[in-house]
Amino acid sequence: MPRCILSTVGTSVLTNAAPQDLAKLLRETANLREDELSAEQRSAIDHRVTEMQRRLEAASIADRRRLSAELNGLYALCGGHLQSHPPDSHFLLATDTYQGQATAGLIRDVLESERAGHVTLFTPSGLSTRSQSAFVGGIREVIRWCDATLEPFRDARYRITFNLVGSFKSLQGYLNTIGMFYADEIIYIFEDPAASLIRIPRLPIQLDLQFFRAHRDLAAQLAENRTVPPEALVNWPETLWEEYAPGQAGLSTWGALIWERGKQQLLDENLLHLPRLVYERSFIRDFEQHANRRERVVLQECLARVSVMLQDSGGDPAVLKRHGGLRYDNYSGANADLGHFRVNQNLCVSCRADKGQLHLLHFGGHDAVNDHPR
Repeated sequence: MPRCILSTVGTSVLTNAAPQDLAKLLRETANLREDELSAEQRSAIDHRVTEMQRRLEAASIADRRRLSAELNGLYALCGGHLQSHPPDSHFLLATDTYQGQATAGLIRDVLESERAGHVTLFTPSGLSTRSQSAFVGGIREVIRWCDATLEPFRDARYRITFNLVGSFKSLQGYLNTIGMFYADEIIYIFEDPAASLIRIPRLPIQLDLQFFRAHRDLAAQLAENRTVPPEALVNWPETLWEEYAPGQAGLSTWGALIWERGKQQLLDENLLHLPRLVYERSFIRDFEQHANRRERVVLQECLARVSVMLQDSGGDPAVLKRHGGLRYDNYSGANADLGHFRVNQNLCVSCRADKGQLHLLHFGGHDAVNDHPR
C-alpha cells in the first residue's frame, strides 16, 4: 500500500550538539523570519545550515538518525530504507520562520537524495510559537490543508501516517489530536536511535454534527473567518468557539476541526441562508440538479466566503474583484449588467449585483454558465 507521510519539522538538526553560544542564538531567533534577523544572526544560522548539510550528506544512517529527530522517525518507519515502491508521498510541515524553512530544506534534501518519493514542503502562513494568535491561526490552516490534501490520498487508498517525532511540543500536541481524524496512525520514537517505534492507531471517532446542523448557516460563515460579538455564541458549547479579541469571536480550533470533518454531510444538503445573497429559481434548480456532492460542498463554501466579504464591505461587489481566487468580473455586450465569479477551475456562478445584494442566477461549468448567464 502506498504511503502518505506528514512529518512535523523542528530545529533539532541545527541545535543538537551546537556550541553553547550558537545554541543560545538559535533559541532566541527560533520564531523569527528572515527579514527580522540581523545580518550577523542570519550569517551564523546559514553557517550552521551549511555545516549540517555537509554532515548529513556524509553521515551513515545511524548518524543521520542521531542528528535529526525527523529522520530518526522516518528511518524507523521505513525499516532503514527511505526508498519505497510504490513511492511514498512526503509532506514536511515547517514553521513560518527562517530556521523552520532551513531545517525543512535539510530534511527534504536527504529524502530526495535517497529517492524517498515525492517531497513537498508545507508552511502554514504565520505558523510559529511566538504568540497564541499566530500559532492558532497556523493550526487552523493546517486543519483546512489536511481536509483538502489528505482526504484525496485516503480516497486513493494511501496509508496516512503522521510522523510527530520532531517539531515543537505545542505543535505535536495539536497534531496528535488532528491525526486522530486524518491519519491511519501516528508515530513517535524515543530519542535513542535504537529505540522501538511507537505506533498509535487511529481511534474510531464518530462526530456528533447535530449542533452544527442546527446552526450551519452561521457556522459556515465563521469557517470563512467571519467574527461576531461573543454574546452571539454564548449558547454554543464552549469548546466550539473562542474570543479572538475584545468583541470578536469565532470558531475555536476544535470547532474548525469538527466543521471541516463534517462539512461533507452538512453542505451538500439544502442551500445555506446567507446574508446579502439572493438565490434566483434558476440557481436553485442548477444546485438541486447538480449530481456531484463534493462540488455542491465546494460551492456552498464559496458562497459563504462571498457572503462574508460582502458583509464586511457593506455590499460592495468591488471587494470580490480584488479576491484572486474568485476572479469576479462583469460580462460584456448584451450581458454587461451581469457578473460572474469562479468557484474553482471547473465551476462558476453568474450573478447580478443590486442594492448591496448579489442575485445568483446560474451555477455549473464555465462554458455552460458563460454561454447562458441569465
